[in-house]
Amino acid sequence: MEIDKQQRRGDYRAMFFQLGSEPGDDISADTTVAERLSMVEILSQRMFEFSGIPKQPCDRAQMPVIVRRRS
Repeated sequence: MEIDKQQRRGDYRAMFFQLGSEPGDDISADTTVAERLSMVEILSQRMFEFSGIPKQPCDRAQMPVIVRRRS
């Protein structure tokens, strides 16, 4: 599984901008939903590593979220 994550990271594009000419924070036009979710996963894992807080395993049924569906 770790190899799959490394392969996906290898697909990310690197873009360079002159200081002061960077685009805004909205990356939705340049990335897919799957790419953005993968980034969140990677950043979340790094946050736990840097903070030293142990990552608590939980399945979807135990997650402290509320699902709201559009009607």
